[in-house]
Amino acid sequence: MKTKYSILFALILLLLIIPIATAQIDTMVNPTIRSASQKIAFVSKRNGNSEIYIINDDGTDLKRLTHSKGDKVKPCWSPNGTKILYFLKKGKQYQLWVMNRDGSGQMRLADDCNEKYSPLWSPDGSKIVFASKKQSKSAVFIVNSDNGTLLRLSQTGEGLSPS
Repeated sequence: MKTKYSILFALILLLLIIPIATAQIDTMVNPTIRSASQKIAFVSKRNGNSEIYIINDDGTDLKRLTHSKGDKVKPCWSPNGTKILYFLKKGKQYQLWVMNRDGSGQMRLADDCNEKYSPLWSPDGSKIVFASKKQSKSAVFIVNSDNGTLLRLSQTGEGLSPS
């Protein structure tokens, strides 16, 4: 009889200890670092064209960042959160643009982009990898985020979905 109670007590104790230990490990391995408010970048057609807006994650402080003809799509924050990358559609062509988090300093980085594949930042934010589209065939490029210097990584027709 004592053995049954001992086993039952051990099982109950394990059921209590495992969630506590796991919670402590998760907190240590995946710490959540947040400022008082995180910014969300998104696209909206509320004023005609698709424009890029930012808003706090609590729904406050909505700001429109872009004000030009042509639709803007696929905004993407830089790793340090100081810049936003996006595509601008001009006719049937897509251009790759970058701007500061407040909408200033907008700069075109590349033309003829393949909009089906989102551009990605390098971990340090200095470069962007993207697919370019020429005559329905894609190639992969890297562009410097500060000056637009391009480097082709693949031949035309050999590059899709860079990561």
